[in-house]
This record gives sequence, structure tokens and C-alpha cells, in this order.
Amino acid sequence: MVWNHRIAMIFLECIMFSCSYGCMRIQRKGRISNENIATKKVADNMKNIENERTLFLTKSGFKFPSTQDFQSKIKKVFGYDIKETTSDIIEVELNPLMDDESNSLIIYRKDRFVDLNIHSEVYDDKLYLLAFNNYLFYGKKSDFAYIQKDLYHIYELVQDFGYWDDNLKAFIFKKMQADEDNDAWFSIFFGRIGINGKWKLRRNIFRQYCTEADNCQTMFIPFLEKILTEPYKTKYEGNLDEDVAYILELISKKELKKEQTPGVIGIISNTYSKNPELLNRFKKKNYYGYENLKFYSQYYEDEIQENDK
Repeated sequence: MVWNHRIAMIFLECIMFSCSYGCMRIQRKGRISNENIATKKVADNMKNIENERTLFLTKSGFKFPSTQDFQSKIKKVFGYDIKETTSDIIEVELNPLMDDESNSLIIYRKDRFVDLNIHSEVYDDKLYLLAFNNYLFYGKKSDFAYIQKDLYHIYELVQDFGYWDDNLKAFIFKKMQADEDNDAWFSIFFGRIGINGKWKLRRNIFRQYCTEADNCQTMFIPFLEKILTEPYKTKYEGNLDEDVAYILELISKKELKKEQTPGVIGIISNTYSKNPELLNRFKKKNYYGYENLKFYSQYYEDEIQENDK
């Protein structure tokens, strides 16, 4: 599990304490074991943090959501059902696709708020804590504007949890079009929706972007190539072929609206030339019912046969 530097110090203290305690010659009956002492000290520290932050939110006028609204919002944003546990302090740990992507989130169930990510530079900014919870539970635009001072949590909501609303859409799409080559966008379009979701294409986000943005093709072709190669190709948790077909179909539609037929041919031809086995798999599935993909795939195949004569 991932802890912040404060909790790390608690662990260090516990290790030192355990050493001195372990050097005692006689251990009295009824004492808590060293491991339990360390666990208790960490739990006590977490409870102190909760109390401190709850007090601040209360004094700042934060309207703590009802239990029902809290449970519903946590499920919607993070895909986590807090009714499945009896713990007051919940550490939601993500199931990463890659070993180095592990992350975690602290939810205080009893007091009904979500803490800031411990990796964030604004963890100690209590006004940010207030704005973050106001945005999560009430969708206030003024609070969304405030949390833009540190983008960690904005991107975390989408990249890690797949949460999506109009505020996030407008903000992130604007960033994407201003900085098309940023590798961070890959984790916007691909990932889980909810912590227990499958790691795959987030079709809702891709569809909206491809509909609204002019650079859908140039933005997405590198991502398409990425998921068709290792390690993503093997680790992909959705239907990889069907998602690739969906991507090619939407990009084709976008290009055809701009009367860019050669561009469509080029995209599909390039994809098949790098992944020759893909065409046969598409044919077996009747191209998943995508008409543009089927037409231009057959065109590509005819061209190959003609060139082989």
C-alpha cells in the first residue's frame, strides 16, 4: 500500500520501537504484538488525520452528503461500493495494468468525504480539499476552477477511474487540442471505468473527441499502434480487435466527412501492413458490422491482389 511521508515516518518509528521492544528479555503476557502495535499506531495516525480534516471541512461550511448520496457518488466516480466493507477508513487500491501504475485513494466513510491523493503537491492545501469534495459531490464549477491549480487530481479522476462529466470533458479536450503530442492522453482514452472495470478503450470519451475535434486521426493513430503491440496487446482486458475496428470506423467516418478518401485508405492500409493477421480476424467477424471498415478493407485486399499479379 502507498502511504504519505507522515505515515512513512510512523512506520519508521514503529520499526525502531519494535527493535527496542524485541530486545527486552521477558515479554509480559497480554501485551500487543510488535506488528499489532505498528498497525495500531498507523490506524491512530490515520484517525487523527481524519479528525483534523473533518474539523476543517465542518468549519468551512462543507455540506457533508447524506449516507445514500455519499455511497451513490463514490460508486459513480470511483466504481467502488463502500457498502461492501465495514471499515470507516477505506484505502481503495487500483488494479494496475502495468506493475508500475499502482495507486490508491483514501475514503473516510463515517465522515463522508474523500481525501486528496497522498502523492499530490496540494495534499496540505485544505482549501483544495474543500474544493475537491465540493466538486465531487456537488459539481460546482467554481470549485472545479479552483482545483485546476493542481492538475494531478483532475487527470487522476479520468486516467485512473474513468470518471467523466462536462467539466472534465471541456477542460481536457481543450488541453488535448493545444498539446496533441502529450503521451498523457493515452491514459485518458484507455483504462478502466471504475476500479473493477476492464482496462480497455473508453468508447464514450473517444467517440466524443472524434466527433468534436479535427485532429482525431493524428491524435489516435499512434495510440492504435500502441495497443496493437506489446505489452498492451497481451494485457488488454477488453475485446482488442473489436475496439480497433471501432476506432478505425469512427476515424474513417470523420475523414470521409472531410472528403479525405485517400486518408482513409492510407490509415487502413497502414494498419494492416503492420498487423497482417488483423484483416483475417476482422473478416471472420464480418468487420463487427462496420460498413466503412468493411468497404475499405476489401478495397485494400483488392489492391494487394492486383499488385501481386
